[in-house]
Amino acid sequence: SSSDTTSDGVTKYDFTNITRGDLLSTVNNLIKSGQMSLDESSSLVLLMGPKIGLDGSNIDASDEKVDVFSALKQSIAFNNYTGNTTASEYDMKALNFLQKLQGNISGLNIKA
Repeated sequence: SSSDTTSDGVTKYDFTNITRGDLLSTVNNLIKSGQMSLDESSSLVLLMGPKIGLDGSNIDASDEKVDVFSALKQSIAFNNYTGNTTASEYDMKALNFLQKLQGNISGLNIKA
């Protein structure tokens, strides 16, 4: 699941401590359900997929935990520093969208 499950079976979004694989499935679900636009998700691509090894190979990093907010803030700072305002705007779109979801309920685990 994409987040922490509380004792009452409620799952909440937590983008400060999410695996790359869970981020990928969460973003895909948000896009499919029409809640998130491709513009809002484009900055997240590097945080979701496999890592590229020095030899060009794909390294499965789906279990690696990431702090999406921290990564986006670093990217914004870097893009602002290098004058890449377009990339910075995409980073802001992703950050603003995910901050609205942070701590919201992402699912219910109904135990029979």
